[in-house]
Amino acid sequence: MQLHDVSGSVRDQVYEALKDNMIEMSWKPGTLISESMAAEMMLVSRRVIREAFARLAKIRLVDIIPQKGCYITKIDFTHVDETGFIREQLEAEVIRLACMRMTADHITVLQDLLEQQELALEAQQFRTCIELDDQFHEQIFIGCNMERTWAVLQQKSVNSKRVRFLMEPTIAYWRTMISEHQVILRAIQSKDPEQGVAVLRNHFTLQDFDKLALLHKYSIYFK
Repeated sequence: MQLHDVSGSVRDQVYEALKDNMIEMSWKPGTLISESMAAEMMLVSRRVIREAFARLAKIRLVDIIPQKGCYITKIDFTHVDETGFIREQLEAEVIRLACMRMTADHITVLQDLLEQQELALEAQQFRTCIELDDQFHEQIFIGCNMERTWAVLQQKSVNSKRVRFLMEPTIAYWRTMISEHQVILRAIQSKDPEQGVAVLRNHFTLQDFDKLALLHKYSIYFK
């Protein structure tokens, strides 16, 4: 059933669903998506889709072309590098705050997420590993009352997120990632900011990727 008079909640759900399809590479960079096609798929009015497209344009996931529709933007490595630099500097300071502010309840949340990561890795559910990795870092920000900072970073990270779904990380990669999460958590528990920041910076180095290999394999997805 098509929805004509939808609530803000439904509008947000439509926006998030469209964004997830683009970030998770279900819809590829450079693809043209018309309002009518998206409206039919999401079972909402074209007005709701138009509003969602306008929001997606603000975070540079789409380019709106009058009389045609929306083209999903191609990935810009310049944005990926800049966002990575900004996030590393901010998160290093948040780790320092976490060593002072993190409560026992928030530490329990991080421990639970680590257990879920290990189960997802055992089942080789790599997309779940990505989701849980994001949740782990998000909870560190939340535990420091810095959730608004995390939200801003996420808006700026759409290119980085798309690259991540193009990568093909191995089991060994995820084992190292989870191991470093464990060390970051221990640093927070022991209130050792220097260890936490050192491991975090190594953590970001681990997430580096072979740009030339990605450009060769997925050249049409990049600017």
